[in-house]
Amino acid sequence: MDAGLPDALGLTEVVYEELRKPEYGAQQTLFGYVISKLKARNVLAGGSPFVRVNIEDAYDAILRLLGRNNDPLSEFVYSWDPILDHIRPQFNETAFIKSITEAITDQSRSMSHRFIQVNQHALREAAQSISEVVNSAKNIDDSSRAAAMYIDILVKVLSSPPNSAGYLDRLVSWCDKKNAIIGSLNYDMLIENSCDANNCTWDYGLDQWSCRQNVSFNKQSINLIKLHGSINWSGSLDDVIIHDSPPEIKRWRRSNASMIFGGQDGKLRVDGPFLHLRYAFEKSLNKSNRLIIVGYSFSDAHINSILRRWVTTRTKAKMIIVDPGTVDFGLNVFQQSYTDKEKERFKTVDIVHIKRTAAEGIDKALAVSDSRFNPNYEHKNGFLPHILVTRIE
Repeated sequence: MDAGLPDALGLTEVVYEELRKPEYGAQQTLFGYVISKLKARNVLAGGSPFVRVNIEDAYDAILRLLGRNNDPLSEFVYSWDPILDHIRPQFNETAFIKSITEAITDQSRSMSHRFIQVNQHALREAAQSISEVVNSAKNIDDSSRAAAMYIDILVKVLSSPPNSAGYLDRLVSWCDKKNAIIGSLNYDMLIENSCDANNCTWDYGLDQWSCRQNVSFNKQSINLIKLHGSINWSGSLDDVIIHDSPPEIKRWRRSNASMIFGGQDGKLRVDGPFLHLRYAFEKSLNKSNRLIIVGYSFSDAHINSILRRWVTTRTKAKMIIVDPGTVDFGLNVFQQSYTDKEKERFKTVDIVHIKRTAAEGIDKALAVSDSRFNPNYEHKNGFLPHILVTRIE
């Protein structure tokens, strides 16, 4: 957000605006309808109707709707929401009959003169009226085509030049100096661009993937572990191709093989380099007692499990969270951040919440990371583990 690129909530609105273009046909109606359904579901669960929808939730819902016939549970569903029937183009019977009639009339006239001549133009119009309906229906119902379309839009949006990402320059320089690992869930290339601007090299760890199916990092470069892929990756799961910038790919033909996009069900992919990258990230994290988390919502279960294991195995560690909003410290990620000995409570992880944006809080986060472990806790913060959190406004 600080660099001008939308977050997962803002992307939903950006995608909706993009889908309003004529080239997308009825996709905008389908997308808007699914958003309204997700909001209605949230209201029925006691939530607010004004809560914004995460783009990954919308993407998942649309693909599940389009692929409903492949879902084993479809056998137990009496009827589906009729939205797809409403937005499918209707066959124009009047135009079809008119075109066929003109062709037949011209043929009858020609036969009276003892030669056969069909109005080719009228026949083409008749065929086109059928083709338009069939192809449009196919495009709406094709979940793989819809997935490629959304990946296309995502790459287009995240490839836009950022407003300002100067704060990342400081982070990259610090990481280069400290030989720190960067784990990213983002698809954009903001970190890579900052590395270029600061004459720092980075390594995705994928140089040997295509030939040996192995993830290995250059110790002389910043290890940039992109756990969900990147907009400048392409190819197949077995042969990931790295580009200097997002590659030009034929419209709606982009494979999602090099990007994990969607909700929880698809985050742990057993194929491709993603599990290897996840393992490399956890292995690197376990070697460190300092962790800076910037702009993470703690909503990815597979990432939370890594963080929970890290917290559980620490004795004197620091976790610095940069987030201007509210963090739910009641999550099980934080539950083992302290220990009780001889009726006294001790911190094992010193949690610091910097309630600022990334641009405003990154310098403070780096300074806190360099400071000593603080075993003290504040009773005024309420119940566990909130009392163990130091807040910096």
